[in-house]
Amino acid sequence: MKAIILEAPKRIRLSFLPTPKRRKNEVLIEPKTVGICGTDVSVYSGNLPVKYPIVLGHEYCAEIVDIDDNIYGLKQNDLVVGEGSWGCGACFFCLHGQFQYCEKQRQLGRTVNGVMSEFATVPGATLHNLPKGISLEEAQSIVTIATGLRAVHRGNVAVGNRLLILGSGHAGLILTQLCRIAGASLVVVTGTRRERLKIARKLGADETVTIDRKSWEDKVKKIFGDEGVDIVIDAAGRRDSLNQAIDFVKRGGTIIEFGTYTSKPDRFEAPQIYKKEITIIGSKGGAFEYEKAIDLVHQKRVKISPLISHRISLKETAEIFKQINEGTRDILRAVIEI
Repeated sequence: MKAIILEAPKRIRLSFLPTPKRRKNEVLIEPKTVGICGTDVSVYSGNLPVKYPIVLGHEYCAEIVDIDDNIYGLKQNDLVVGEGSWGCGACFFCLHGQFQYCEKQRQLGRTVNGVMSEFATVPGATLHNLPKGISLEEAQSIVTIATGLRAVHRGNVAVGNRLLILGSGHAGLILTQLCRIAGASLVVVTGTRRERLKIARKLGADETVTIDRKSWEDKVKKIFGDEGVDIVIDAAGRRDSLNQAIDFVKRGGTIIEFGTYTSKPDRFEAPQIYKKEITIIGSKGGAFEYEKAIDLVHQKRVKISPLISHRISLKETAEIFKQINEGTRDILRAVIEI
């Protein structure tokens, strides 16, 4: 089978591997669409640890090829979406239903082979049936929607909240929609690319701010006034974005740290945490949110198609990774059609 293999940082190739054989409680799947997300690019660039060589990819939609009878409510030929990680099943956290904290967590495309391939094996317990009415290209983003829902729920985003979202990438634009669904009265999105900010407006943002303009921070503060921001979601994960969130959030406000940091912040305004009595919440993964994410797409409440900027084949994948990493093209969301 064909597969995208990362052999070392920035060394990626389309190769041929034997079709994997499933083990007990595993399912053999045929991936149909796989999204390239920021985590994949961080793995590619060497900024996140990974077990080399490895098949990349963890956000996907697939068809079941081979499965044991009557397990997990799934059967052969079902279309499914899968979770990107799972626990060992035996540690303290797994035994207490908190597999997202497992220290031996299995992660597609990082600790075990991912799904940028013609076939793959995954635990049956990580799969969710895809209802009719959701397209294959929409389905590959359900992992991001689930992680966004977890962030919104952990941060207690509620009716009437005034929110600032730092970052207008694929995740930031999904979070824009989720915060609007949750009842936020004001949603402001910042970013560096004007075309993405135009999409944010169409998807529910009340205001957008381009951060390459001078005094963009002043513009944000003017929008929210003296009160400040109830909740800031850092969907950028830049070295300076956490301190920006600390600056913008109101006294007694909340920061949701959603972006994946690959390096330490330039500085950390610890005194402001005390002075403003800020709550900072980390949010990792989409545990227990997948069925809700599927429902939101099925009900057409979260729109994915406007976020897909490139549709590519496995053959084009290595070059797209290079372009995303080097920033030579504006690639909002590339979807591999296998």
